Amino acid sequence: MLLPKVEEFAKQRETDIVSAISILYIIDRFSLDVKASAYTPLFKALVQVDIDYKEVISNFNEKMMMQCIERLVDKYKDSENPVWLCCLPLYHLVTTKIQKPFDKLQLAKKHADEVPRWWGIDGIHRAFDVVKRKQWDAKAMLECLSPLFRMDYLLPRSFVAALEFEQLKDVVPTELIPVEVTLAGLYYFSKKHKVTTHKNEVFAVCYNTVSNQMEMLYNKENLEVTEDMRNHAWISFYVAADLLDIILQEYTWKYGLCVRIFSIFMMTIALYDFLMNERGSGDKQNPQHRNQSSHLPVFHKHKETFIQWLKKIPVYVDTKKYFKTWSFIFRIPLREGQIKDAFFSEMKHVLKQDLTYRPLSADKLFDIYCSEDEYPAEIQEVLTEIALMVIEKGCNLNDTILSSKGVDRYGFILSKHFETAWKKKNTERKQSFLQFTLSWPSFFHFLNMFYLQDKRSKLLSKDSGCLLTKAAQEVWTAYEDLLSGQITVGNFRLVQKNKDNFFKIIKIMIERDKKDVVFSETCTTQLVNIRDKEISHFERILCDVRIFTDMCHHFEVDTLAFDEALSTFQDLTGHKIGSLCNPVSLSKVEDVEAYMPVICAFTVEDEILDIIPQLHECSKGILFMKLWERRGKRCVDDKGGVPLAANEVISQVWEPIYENLLAIAKRIRDGTMLFSEFQKHFGIMPDEHLIKEFGHLSAGGDKEWIEKRMEQIRQHKTVQQCVNGAHVIMNVVETYGLEGDFHQMDLIVEMARGKDIAMNKLDKDLIKATVSLKGMTEKQVECLRVFMDCKPLVEWVRESMKNLQELKVFVDLASISAGEGAMEVDRVKCLHAATTGYAPLIFNLDKACGSKIFLEKCELVWKELDSDPNLPKKLIDTKRQLEWLNSVKSAQGSVEVTSMRQAEAINSVGIYVVGKVDPSMTIDKPSLEDVLQLHVQEDTEGSRLRKKYKHKELQELQSKLMLVAGKAEMGKDDVDRFTIVFDAIVRLCNVYIKLVSSGCVLFSNWQAKFLCDPDRKVCAFIKFGSGNGCTQLKGGRNEGDDVSTIIPRLAKFMEVCLEEWLKYIDHKRDEYQHLNFFTIDQMVILQKELVLMGGEVEPSDLIYPLLSIVKHDCTKMDLIGALKKAKGDVSQKMAEQEVEMEDNEEEEEDVDPDEEDNTKAIAVAKFIAEIINSGYSDKLAREALKSGLDPENIEEGIVWCIDHEDLAVADMETEVSEDQVEVKVEEFEGWTKPGISISDITQNILSGLQIEEDTLFVKLKQLWSEFLSSISSSVSDYLSVEHLGIILRRLAETETFTVNRPLIPGFERGAPNLLLCPQDEILNTVLTIYSDDLDQPLPQSDEILMCTPHTTLDEVEIFWRRAVFDTTDRIHCLVSGDLLDYEVSDRGERRLDYHMQRATENGIPYKLVVVCSTERENHSRIVAALDKYRRPPIPLLSHEKTAEFIKEKLTFNLKKPRVRPSAEADNENCTVRVVKSWRAGVGKTLHKKRLAEKLESLHSGVVRTNKAVVSIPLHEREINIDSIMSVLLQNTLHPGKIEPRLFHIDLSHEVQEGVDYLLFQLLILSCLTNSTGHVWRKLPYDLYIVETMPLLARDYQDQRGYIKCMHRCLDLLPDVTCRSPLESVKKYQGNALDIGESDLLFDDAEFRSSMFQRPFQYLYRLDMNRGLGDVDMRRIEGNPLTCLQTLLK
Repeated sequence: MLLPKVEEFAKQRETDIVSAISILYIIDRFSLDVKASAYTPLFKALVQVDIDYKEVISNFNEKMMMQCIERLVDKYKDSENPVWLCCLPLYHLVTTKIQKPFDKLQLAKKHADEVPRWWGIDGIHRAFDVVKRKQWDAKAMLECLSPLFRMDYLLPRSFVAALEFEQLKDVVPTELIPVEVTLAGLYYFSKKHKVTTHKNEVFAVCYNTVSNQMEMLYNKENLEVTEDMRNHAWISFYVAADLLDIILQEYTWKYGLCVRIFSIFMMTIALYDFLMNERGSGDKQNPQHRNQSSHLPVFHKHKETFIQWLKKIPVYVDTKKYFKTWSFIFRIPLREGQIKDAFFSEMKHVLKQDLTYRPLSADKLFDIYCSEDEYPAEIQEVLTEIALMVIEKGCNLNDTILSSKGVDRYGFILSKHFETAWKKKNTERKQSFLQFTLSWPSFFHFLNMFYLQDKRSKLLSKDSGCLLTKAAQEVWTAYEDLLSGQITVGNFRLVQKNKDNFFKIIKIMIERDKKDVVFSETCTTQLVNIRDKEISHFERILCDVRIFTDMCHHFEVDTLAFDEALSTFQDLTGHKIGSLCNPVSLSKVEDVEAYMPVICAFTVEDEILDIIPQLHECSKGILFMKLWERRGKRCVDDKGGVPLAANEVISQVWEPIYENLLAIAKRIRDGTMLFSEFQKHFGIMPDEHLIKEFGHLSAGGDKEWIEKRMEQIRQHKTVQQCVNGAHVIMNVVETYGLEGDFHQMDLIVEMARGKDIAMNKLDKDLIKATVSLKGMTEKQVECLRVFMDCKPLVEWVRESMKNLQELKVFVDLASISAGEGAMEVDRVKCLHAATTGYAPLIFNLDKACGSKIFLEKCELVWKELDSDPNLPKKLIDTKRQLEWLNSVKSAQGSVEVTSMRQAEAINSVGIYVVGKVDPSMTIDKPSLEDVLQLHVQEDTEGSRLRKKYKHKELQELQSKLMLVAGKAEMGKDDVDRFTIVFDAIVRLCNVYIKLVSSGCVLFSNWQAKFLCDPDRKVCAFIKFGSGNGCTQLKGGRNEGDDVSTIIPRLAKFMEVCLEEWLKYIDHKRDEYQHLNFFTIDQMVILQKELVLMGGEVEPSDLIYPLLSIVKHDCTKMDLIGALKKAKGDVSQKMAEQEVEMEDNEEEEEDVDPDEEDNTKAIAVAKFIAEIINSGYSDKLAREALKSGLDPENIEEGIVWCIDHEDLAVADMETEVSEDQVEVKVEEFEGWTKPGISISDITQNILSGLQIEEDTLFVKLKQLWSEFLSSISSSVSDYLSVEHLGIILRRLAETETFTVNRPLIPGFERGAPNLLLCPQDEILNTVLTIYSDDLDQPLPQSDEILMCTPHTTLDEVEIFWRRAVFDTTDRIHCLVSGDLLDYEVSDRGERRLDYHMQRATENGIPYKLVVVCSTERENHSRIVAALDKYRRPPIPLLSHEKTAEFIKEKLTFNLKKPRVRPSAEADNENCTVRVVKSWRAGVGKTLHKKRLAEKLESLHSGVVRTNKAVVSIPLHEREINIDSIMSVLLQNTLHPGKIEPRLFHIDLSHEVQEGVDYLLFQLLILSCLTNSTGHVWRKLPYDLYIVETMPLLARDYQDQRGYIKCMHRCLDLLPDVTCRSPLESVKKYQGNALDIGESDLLFDDAEFRSSMFQRPFQYLYRLDMNRGLGDVDMRRIEGNPLTCLQTLLK
């Protein structure tokens, strides 16, 4: 039956692919034995170009088709012709290895995986192992399959996977195989099989083909780069990198193979780089290609590996192969660009470095350099540099090189070297030829090699030869001048410095040219010494003349001849030796040492030269210079102002002064000089200068006297300094009547009044007396003087306080009485500082103390004076306030008495009330002020009034008691008792607040009263509810018990409760993941509100924005549906628990369970659950069972419920619009039965306790245990945490909004990714992370946690949970984690570590990023903890691209809006707009007014329940989110209600902190939360405008220093700028290119108004000299430009 059809396929009369598949399926299905001639055309018919394969597959069951193909492949895998390869395109489609025909190439580089998914053959790979062993015509099969390579990108891979290595030689040259597939095939065979020598041909063929393919691509003119090209290139360079790794590892000895593979790798890298640079602006790019430098790390890594391989190639063994390898590298055909330039530049450096570290011999190097082989220009350049280096070292070359064929190249390099060296030396230092010749080490070698050597000289260029001749002549001329003495001093120094080179050069020249000249190195050396002595002698005489002339310049002296000589011979370099002195020949000098040259340049008297050494030595002293200058000027004056002659300076100035100086020096050495005379000569001179002077005075003599004289001088200074101190001390002694021993002070005062004395007569007793006052400064003297003047204050302090402790108490009490007055506070501070600083002299100074003790006390005061230099002034100021101090002192008794009386009253009759103090009040965030009261009853005598204390008042009382506790010995017990009880009460209040805030409903109405009366047996009363009917627990005192012990025990118990409750919450968060979207505060709100649904009181509309984090735009209908389904879940769970309990009861009764009853109970529970899931109530389900229905027959039960809906309130959910939700609300009958509240449950538990014998704490523990076991159930006023989790889970099931964000390359899934960036770039960094896929929305509020110092641990905890347990492909980002409080950061990091371990165990590939600022990197605990996860900085979007991305996402884009959105009032349909200006009063508020008018016209028919325009002015320095939220929450809409509105945020210039946080949360994340947990969500129909005059800052990270907004959000959000009149005029004139087209200029309505038309028309007419009679402001004249120009004149 099939044969005719098969024959038609064989004759190509039939090509229907569906028929071919069907026949093949029949052959397979019935295992028909068909010949190859029959099935071959059927398989070939599967390969057709113009067929829609997706449509073909739709005719068959895909699973059946896949199994059929796999069986056919297995069946025919052993055939000689693998025609079954033709079914590969179909196989790839039905197995979804490709999603559709012509599917985009996927970026995958895992070609080396064990499972061959990359090759597209996983599932049938065994057949490919078989076909590799067969001999078949691969080229023919390629011709058959290649037309489908574009349709199926896996097909060429699968085809190559079927080839044997040798077959690549036939297939690859067709250039039909993609480059990456060829390279992957080579990788496979290189790794699996060793490539033998004969197989290198395959590599060569593949290399040539792949090279041609890549060259053709980037040499193609007008190439249109596509994403597919970039994908192929991306895979190619990764596969080439893997291939290079395996070749360098396994075939390291095959140099040709290694170099060729590296060449391919470089070409793939260069190709990808070229395609990336050629991308179009409108080209939609794969996220992988957005980083233009992603290929560079791969390039650098493998380049370094290859360089290390190159350095292992032997240089010496086969030098030619070494350079052949390098030649191949420099001939790699790379396209011009950065890759090529950087690569070749580095490889040149590597080659040079290698030849430097592994140098060739000079002969071998020049053999290569001069050989006939043509090397690339880069190698020739390196060889030239190396050859030059070898020549510079002075190598000796074999003369055979002169006969080699490359001799011209050798001559070139020598010439170049010589010329380059001369130019370099001449350019750098402007050297003379002689200097270059003598100082350049290589010149001797050149001269030796080429001077008068005809054969070798031909190698040098013409310029080099001339330079060599000229240089030699310069040296010979210098030699002749040296002999005659006419050599210049400069040239002589060159010869002297380079004497050895000079002698060598002269010898060579004499040997080859001056053979008649006799040269002796010894004689020439002596001659050099003679010339050196001549120059040195002249320089020494010249120096002496300069010294004498300098000394004469201090007064008028005739030194004209000397000055001329000094000027002439200032620089001797150009002077010949013969012009300085008379040169002699070597023959005329018998003894060089005794030779004395004769100066001929100028004359100077011997008398002057004789005194110059002494004059020079004396001039170093300051005293001598004073005497010299004074004497010289006097002599000039005596001559009537006529300058002195040189000889007169000697006789009239030098000789008298020198004698005087010797006399002064003698008197100082002897100590006979008076201190007054010494002061006259030396004045006030530092010690170090005096020591130097004394050294000059004792030049050449004994210096031991200097130290002794210096000590006497210091002692004399000390005596002078101590006189003032001694005077003031004696005055203090007299003022305060001190009676101790102060005779030393007397001695100083008396002896200091004596006459002048000689140095060696200084009295020892006087010196001894000054030791005690040594170092007293003027400030310290003044300090004592003030102490003396303030005697009244000191005596008052001594009388009022006995010691420093009492002073401190007084100061503290004075602080209390000072209150908050600035002046009084300053008085107290001044009092404290002054009295504390002078305390040693005020309190510790005994009248009988002597000078020693007095000075010890003073030392303590000096320390205070050093730290507070204003101490004396403060004592004076305090003295002025003596009257005020007296009044404070007299008032302190009343403060003390009042405080003590209050403490006594509290301890006796006080009653502390803790908890819900006022049952009628509900506070969301209770504080200590809200949960603590203290009542004190009035006494019967009326001396004590009734009083009620709050926490603040009690805290103030405690502070006062602490201040007076030290003095109040009688009342210390009362103070201690009050403090202990109050501290315990505060501890109890704190734990109560935490319990209530964490949602523990047991304590929601908890109240405790404590009676402080020690005589009462019962002192504690605890209630867990309100009203008279609630049970009250009582706590009595046992022996030794008191409220001071009961309250701490109760606090400890409640702390344990808090810990267990938080563990319970954690457990429920683990069980119900959707609880992690809410803080505990928000969970409490939902628990209280959701339980109201279906009752008499409607839940608040504020819960819907809160729930929208789980279900976007959550409506009342969504919530009701979730509640119904969740209620069914709870009912089913309860039914199963009942069945389980019944089973347990039967087991306890030891009765064998009835298996049928058990099965029936389970069936009943399942029946009820299914009925509820179908939309009916559990009540109706139970009615159905009562009617006799079989619980196994669920379908029949549903039919019964349809027929009997009228038996109960219908629960069926119907599809209604959001506007109809309110009609169906009453269909929900409520979550729980009314009337059972948490208080009722608590009372039931309490009533079941055995209260007769139990103590208070046993009852409390029992109550807590019972509460935890029953907390899973809800009550009428509170939803349980577990039920809340079930409701949220059901609500989330209706969510249709999805996010699928790719993670940026370089980031790791399943681990946190720490990213550090500058603070200014944090927002841009975050937006870059979320903009990787432009099709995804802006980051959601649950994805980002913006941290502040106020962020709580609860917020961080639920964020970690959302992040690490996320399975929805979202990216979670913690922003500014460095701002977290240290404790929150530390505990949060530990919680993250715990959650990460659990996520890793469960294999969750979460995406978590933590972004922190580099500025606080070293201060953040979380940065330190996550440092091991730090990632390198990512390339950020530019400011313009970020702003464009945000603008696109904030543009209103709903296709069929139910009403016209407010965004239509915006010129770009944007829902957010920042209205900026750079100065005030240019139209920002006017623009808001115009938008409001547009909004009103857009929605003229809308009936509103809220205001259309909401303004929020912000003027404080720091933004208060709660105050903003209070305005926003008032405008919360009913769910489903749409009222487009305008929200106007007026951001004042004074606002500095919190702006970015507000704008990012509200406008980008579309969510703002207050401190109580309520949420505001930005709706798409609303328009938000931010009016601001931004604070500006300079962007220092930008090299151009652009000005930016201090608050970065203002730069990123869509904005419009209001322009000033002047700017508007420029814009109208076309002269303001920096003003945007959308910026706001002159408002058209204002221009047309009479306010502007009236003055404009009048002024315009005046300006034009026209009459004013035709002014009509109702008529519009002119245009905005004319109007502005007229008004601005």
